[in-house]
Amino acid sequence: MAQRPVKNLLVPRPADRWTAAQKADLVLQVLRGDTTRTDACRVHALETSLLDDWVERFLAAGTGTLGEAVDTTLPTDELRTILDKIPTLVWRSDAGGAAELFNRRWLEYTGLSVDQAAGGGWTAALHPDDVARVVAKWGVIVASRQPGHLEARLRGADGTYRWFLFRAAPSFDADGNLVHWFGTNTDIEESKLAGEAVRQSERDLRLIVDCLPGLVCTLGADGEVETFNRRLLDYLGRIPPGMGEWALVLHPDDHPRVIEEWSRAMETGEPYECQHRLRGADGTYRWFHVRALPQRDAEGGIVRWYALLSDIEDRKRVERTLAESELELARVSRLVTMGELTASIAHEVNQPLSAVVNNANACYVLTEQGNPPLEEIREALTEIVDDAERASAVIARVRQLATKAPLERTLLDLRDVVADVFALARHESERRRVTLRSELPETLPAVLGDRVQLQQVLLNLVVNGMEASSAVDEPRRVLTVAGRQAMRDGTPEVVVSVRDAGVGVIAEQAAKLFEAFYTTKPEGMGMGLAISHSIIVVHGGRLWVEPNDGPGATFLFSLPEADAGRSS
Repeated sequence: MAQRPVKNLLVPRPADRWTAAQKADLVLQVLRGDTTRTDACRVHALETSLLDDWVERFLAAGTGTLGEAVDTTLPTDELRTILDKIPTLVWRSDAGGAAELFNRRWLEYTGLSVDQAAGGGWTAALHPDDVARVVAKWGVIVASRQPGHLEARLRGADGTYRWFLFRAAPSFDADGNLVHWFGTNTDIEESKLAGEAVRQSERDLRLIVDCLPGLVCTLGADGEVETFNRRLLDYLGRIPPGMGEWALVLHPDDHPRVIEEWSRAMETGEPYECQHRLRGADGTYRWFHVRALPQRDAEGGIVRWYALLSDIEDRKRVERTLAESELELARVSRLVTMGELTASIAHEVNQPLSAVVNNANACYVLTEQGNPPLEEIREALTEIVDDAERASAVIARVRQLATKAPLERTLLDLRDVVADVFALARHESERRRVTLRSELPETLPAVLGDRVQLQQVLLNLVVNGMEASSAVDEPRRVLTVAGRQAMRDGTPEVVVSVRDAGVGVIAEQAAKLFEAFYTTKPEGMGMGLAISHSIIVVHGGRLWVEPNDGPGATFLFSLPEADAGRSS
């Protein structure tokens, strides 16, 4: 039979515009070796798997058709030559699946003869762990009379095993009877190893994420949880899919704030950072520091969020303990300061009490008269009430400073705080011959703070100022407390200054004045200014010292205005 001429089909053609005849011609060129499979796929932009499928269908049809009648009949010897040239392992079985034909490459690779591989002998080349699975799968494919595929390891003639893709297609006669199965074994060892490397990398990454000392999850652009690590699942017991269900694990006091801040982050695309409590699977709440960063696509849109939840319960517990210790230390410091003002406090209490006794005696004398002067008695009784209230106010201030109470922030007018401190320090200033002067404006914005702690800070600064002034001449012993409004980093604040004309501070001292246990006084503990500094910092402000243009120094502290303090 004359060989039909072969057209050169290595010209670009879209894959969906190939006729059956063109497919057959291209397959024949590849099988004869007129062109390589790589060149054919490259020129026509074909997937290798698609061309392989065309080859298998060609062989399964017994050199017949690929979708429509095409005259591609070849002599048996030429077909055998082509099969032996195909750069893959090719085989044929009967309708029942018993192998009967192998190309040279199959026999050379496995090292088996045709007689050894015929029937079911080919399974001897399978990896022992794959035999049962392959035989069972091959039986299913044969019974289905439909094309099928599987993956298994084949032993080479050198005794090594490599992974192959087994593909088989049925061949029917004109009456629709199944005649043969044609198949190929394609070496996929490299791709299998690459795939296993990717899977191992994914397992390693999963192991790393699961072993991170934190709870990790990713969320979609809509805020829905996509993936999470084992630690997060173990802690919560179950993962709430949407933000609506996070109310089940968030502490009720934290839930509104968390939802508001997370919604703001999703809206603005800014990184999310928040501290809140989460309920564990055992029903207990623990504090977590949560941070989330967005991943964006090329257009800047958010694709997903990566979140890390770090357990800070122990840190919070230490912070609470430290805060309690600082409160107790501050109370002790107040008692020490009050000890220095004992004479002043005693004088402030004794003065109104003496007046009470004097007025009471006067009332007693007046009532002994035959016609007692009621108006004078009434005035004396009024003075008794006023003096008793003065003594009560002094005692109340002392009790405030001495009491052991938790931090309580309220709206405060700092002018009232200054007035309380001046009342407590008045006699001490007289004893030290230091003039106390107030240069506060008529109004100052309210601040949010603990009245007792701010009294303690100001009292400490006033007492230190009076001590610093004791070394200078009496006419210069003036201590001035002033106040003003200011702006810092765009935040409105109130600044209070305590200015003395004493010995002043040098630069080396100024850098250490607010450190614990640093003191410039022989009898000092070095805790007053350190405690005052920590109190102001907790209130969101700052405490510092500035040298005066003349003698002395000025200590200043700032606090955010009430509205600014709430927003921060």
